[in-house]
Amino acid sequence: MSQVPARSTGSKLLAQHGKTVRHKLKKHDRVEIVSGGRLDLYIVQGFLTAEECTEMCALIDATARPSSLYRGTEIEGYRTSYSGDLDPFHPLVQIVEGRICHLMG
Repeated sequence: MSQVPARSTGSKLLAQHGKTVRHKLKKHDRVEIVSGGRLDLYIVQGFLTAEECTEMCALIDATARPSSLYRGTEIEGYRTSYSGDLDPFHPLVQIVEGRICHLMG
């Protein structure tokens, strides 16, 4: 008889944190929730100013590169997404990260 392994403590803590964040977001007056089956999308209107959006797009464009695949699995033209690493010490990145942390607790 096989047994289903118990959830790890880390998984339980992560699940509890997710419940806490969802509860906090649902109470926030600027958060719009779009539900679709197993997925909830939380939208915060006015999270960035127009100027911040323009600057963030420029930062993203400056670091964007085609996403990589595991070595040996590359297929020409297969990967269409892009990745980039923003400087965590850039003032705008710190502002946005602070807002996200404040919003999510």
